[in-house]
Amino acid sequence: MVLHHLSFFCLPWALKSQSLETVYQRGWHRLYNGAVSDDGKWTFFTRIYDGGKSEGVLQNTNTLQPLIIEAAGKFDLDNHHFIVLNGKRELLWKDLRGGTSKIYPDVSDFVYDTSFETLIVKTGATIRWLDLKKGTQHLFDSIIKTQDITGSPCSLLWNETQILLLNRAYGKLVRVLDVKDKLVSAVAETDKPNIKLLWENETGYWMQTVDHSGNSVTSPEKMEFGTSVGALSFLSSNTLMEQKPLISGGSIVTDSVEVWSSADKAVKPRLINMASTARDITLYDVSGCGSPPKTYRKFLTEPYVVFGEDYILEVAELENYDYKVNDISPRPKIRLRNRKTDEIEMEVQEVRGVYPSGNWHYLLYFKGRDWYRYDVLSRKTVNLTSSLKADFYSFDRLNTKVLFPVDSPWFSCDYRFIYLTSKNDIWQYDIKKRLIVQLTDHTGPNYSFRIVAPFRGGGVSKMKWHQNPVLQTKHLALKISDKSGLRQGLALWKDHRLRVILPPGIQSVTYVRMGQHAMSYVKQNANLPPQVIVYPFGKIVGKTTYDSGKGMNYSHFPKTELCEWTDSNGEKTYTTIVLPPDYSPEKKYPAIVRVYENEAQGYTEFEFPTFRNATGFNRTLMAMNGYIVILPRIIYSKNKVGNSAVRAVEETVKKVQSLYSVDSANIGIIGHSFGGYETNYILTQSSLFKSAVSGSGIADIIADYFTVHKMYLNSNISRYTNEQFGFSDGFFALKKEYLENNPILMADQIKTPLLLWSGNKDEHVEWRQSVEMFMALSSLKKEVRLVLFPDDVHVLTKPKNQIDATEKILGWFGYYLKNGEKPKWF
Repeated sequence: MVLHHLSFFCLPWALKSQSLETVYQRGWHRLYNGAVSDDGKWTFFTRIYDGGKSEGVLQNTNTLQPLIIEAAGKFDLDNHHFIVLNGKRELLWKDLRGGTSKIYPDVSDFVYDTSFETLIVKTGATIRWLDLKKGTQHLFDSIIKTQDITGSPCSLLWNETQILLLNRAYGKLVRVLDVKDKLVSAVAETDKPNIKLLWENETGYWMQTVDHSGNSVTSPEKMEFGTSVGALSFLSSNTLMEQKPLISGGSIVTDSVEVWSSADKAVKPRLINMASTARDITLYDVSGCGSPPKTYRKFLTEPYVVFGEDYILEVAELENYDYKVNDISPRPKIRLRNRKTDEIEMEVQEVRGVYPSGNWHYLLYFKGRDWYRYDVLSRKTVNLTSSLKADFYSFDRLNTKVLFPVDSPWFSCDYRFIYLTSKNDIWQYDIKKRLIVQLTDHTGPNYSFRIVAPFRGGGVSKMKWHQNPVLQTKHLALKISDKSGLRQGLALWKDHRLRVILPPGIQSVTYVRMGQHAMSYVKQNANLPPQVIVYPFGKIVGKTTYDSGKGMNYSHFPKTELCEWTDSNGEKTYTTIVLPPDYSPEKKYPAIVRVYENEAQGYTEFEFPTFRNATGFNRTLMAMNGYIVILPRIIYSKNKVGNSAVRAVEETVKKVQSLYSVDSANIGIIGHSFGGYETNYILTQSSLFKSAVSGSGIADIIADYFTVHKMYLNSNISRYTNEQFGFSDGFFALKKEYLENNPILMADQIKTPLLLWSGNKDEHVEWRQSVEMFMALSSLKKEVRLVLFPDDVHVLTKPKNQIDATEKILGWFGYYLKNGEKPKWF
């Protein structure tokens, strides 16, 4: 393991044409904020370099003394200890109180228990148990495999003859089973320090309860399941679950004849996929109450055990789903079924989100424009938000028929408090007092608050619901944003008080990490490389503990400027302009316009120059190669997605030309995905551009409209009625509008040389869309090139393809906009 002190890089280079090698040598890195200790004395973050190298950095926030771990991976950090495993299978443990540290080689994994300060280190066939507080350890050899038991301080260890139980709190190891007894499942009891074990041998299935020291609590009990037993596992300590595939073999024969029907709830490929994973699930009561087994079918309805296993929440995802019209996401029917009586106690149609509580027995769901709470015990439903003077719903772009909650709810650890987000503010509902209060008061209609916290849910699986967003602290970190998204800040709600710790500015605030007494986050903008800020609660301002741009020679770096102005429709807008390092008003510069909805918002993010670009474009690299880069903001009008792009881009270019020295005869345009569509369309209506690049873009919206998305197995109709294209209705209701916004029908009007590209395995936007545009322009004898990158997808994932795309795009624009050498690949 390589450990060394932090070194900062200096970049005093001379700016000419930027080659791959020179860019890689400069030490640029992305910054990922990993954690802050509860006391705020330590932070851990990761630096990912352009060439693929990564480093983890543990930093003391008082002395700023760092410790660097190359290729850092899994880690744990609290007030007392730091443990990290690197890519070379070396484990570092550091005592943050005494300063001692130790490295263990050939480690495959580790488990750290914060409450006991014990560490399990897995090295080959050896398990090392360490009491970090006392400095003692035990070694257990000849271990074949291990399994940690969630919710307990115990792990199971297998050797050649026995299955052993290890109490990680005390390092005690005892035999619980022989290897000939095949362990099927193990689960921790929630109300007692016990573990239930289910195993199988030649005599059948057996269950036994042991305590955390391996002592028998109950005698082995034989379990009867009948013939053809499915897959068994504990759903909880009181419920055993048996799963059997609905279809023999668990999959559909792919060469069978498919029959599609307009009466189907979804397109046939999606139904086939759902059927291949469908299960009959039987629940067995193992609590001793003697309730009979009950079987549920997991197919069109997803069943989940909730409320202390007394109820089944049934979510019928496709019940109100109309893939043929405009649905972007399901509006399922939900039902609450009493497991004992089998009675449906509650049923609601068309909900947008549902959250069963862990305590207090309530169901929170969103329907229409409001949040509702259903009380399981009283069977009464209360609308939590209808009486409040705030909107808790949002529209999906221009489609006012489709409503979503502004944000997901958050819950306190004990589920007593529900935190709801309105258009501008955060509200707290107290289950005990049945009272809702407003925690924030936005300073104006242009600012809003949002809760920011790492989501620790893991989705749902095997009938067990565990996807609720639960706060890990009693306080809230709140991001402040203006309507444009340009100005962001950070606030803390703690002890019934709201404090702004970072006033809104033209910046982004990301990777917020919360401790009990401190928080950390990353701040940046286009001219400010990412910084790690640590804010100990009680302080007035935060402290910059790491600056990724320290040592940078800014005179040799592009300068980014923001221009705010009013467009021809009287709307306030803005654009971002990236200037070459040697920019002078006395000289004319070629320009490149980058389009994709609101590229101008990129001012809030720092972008270092790299050739490893998933879309082949890097604004900083372009500026360093002598281009003025223009990032417009496109404001869309209903049913005029293409025309909106043309108007916004042409007005933006005109505005930038009035302020900067743009060579009007040498302007290029580039876009990817939806930006690729916009590029395709703009070229049919504008003669402003001398050269263009369209990556993975749609050329024929009619053809795409009537296709099925190969990744999501859903109709692409919602792409046009609910998503980026923003049509107010379907094709047959708005034929004229659809045809007017379809680039392929106007390909004969394109006069600009166009480079098209896509990954040849792109299934998000079919790569054949790029082929269609190529064929159209080729048949018209237009100047066009098509590049298909091998074995790659919508955004390029392979470094070789990323570099190749970036170099080809630089060569393309260099040839047409700077009279450069004709690339050989032409």
